[in-house]
Parts: sequence; structure tokens; C-alpha cells
Amino acid sequence: MDRLSTILLKRKTPKKNRHLKHEWMAFAYKTWKDYSGNKKELPNTIRFFKKYQATYRAYLDIAYSFCTDYEGNIPKLKLFYWKFWELMKEKKSKEKIIEELLK
Repeated sequence: MDRLSTILLKRKTPKKNRHLKHEWMAFAYKTWKDYSGNKKELPNTIRFFKKYQATYRAYLDIAYSFCTDYEGNIPKLKLFYWKFWELMKEKKSKEKIIEELLK
């Protein structure tokens, strides 16, 4: 008769899939998985997406596609953040120009 510990070791348990409640969480997890995979960066990525997903979802998509197409030696997650902030700066500069024209 086998011991309980050997039976439990032989038994294969299915891996638990992450249950993501919101679509933006799935997108954040996918971005993190594709571009980094470092467990220390996952909470920061989730926080970042939670903060900006409602108002700047298009910029997140553009930055994601930019990083997917990029074939360089720069870490992709850093490149993702850089591209997002560049898009934000571009928007702010356009808003300033429009504001000046309306004066």
C-alpha cells in the first residue's frame, strides 16, 4: 500500500488559470507577459493600466502595437512606457497650440 505522500506526489493537479475580472486587467497581464515576465514588474503594470485605461485606452493600444513591431535591443516594457508618454506629450503640445490659436 502506498503512502499518502507518494499518492499525492503522483497525482497531477491542474494549473489554476488567472481569473481576470476586467478586460483591462487581461490586457495589462498580456502586455506584461509579452514584454517582461518579471514578477516584480507585474503590480506596477497593473496599476499603470488601471490608472490610464479609461481615458487613454487608444494610447495603450498604439504603444502595444509599436512595441510588437519594434525589433531592437531595448527592453520592451520600458519601450512601451516610453511610447505611451511620448503620445501623452504629443497630445499636450497639440492642446497648447489649439489653445493659443483660440485666444
